[in-house]
Amino acid sequence: MHIKKLLEVSLPYLAILTTITILVVSIMPTNNIDIKITIYGKDKTIHFLMYFVLTFNWLLTFNLSFKKRNFNILLLISIAIFGIIIEILQETITDSRQFDWYDGVANSCGVLIAFIFFNILRRKYGTRIFNL
Repeated sequence: MHIKKLLEVSLPYLAILTTITILVVSIMPTNNIDIKITIYGKDKTIHFLMYFVLTFNWLLTFNLSFKKRNFNILLLISIAIFGIIIEILQETITDSRQFDWYDGVANSCGVLIAFIFFNILRRKYGTRIFNL
């Protein structure tokens, strides 16, 4: 019972922390960071994973169900728009980063796959996995 209460209290903070971390990491200038990505698509994989985790955290926080489809869609659209806004901010407020539609697509794919994965878990395990 204590673990359940701890999770209920800490999940919103985890989702907010994830959101802020993605924002800061995404708009932080890369002038002084010497990262060489030699594998094509590695950057897109990172984008996908960040937005997968972000979406999954928010879904867990709200413990959504299929009965709340309108809210589910609003949440997914909001997170996808958040990713596009970050891409725009990279172009406008940093000198070392640029807008990339493919990053936005990777972000949106992470959002969509997290939603699908969340609902597969919900169907398979019911609410007990989310209610501990």
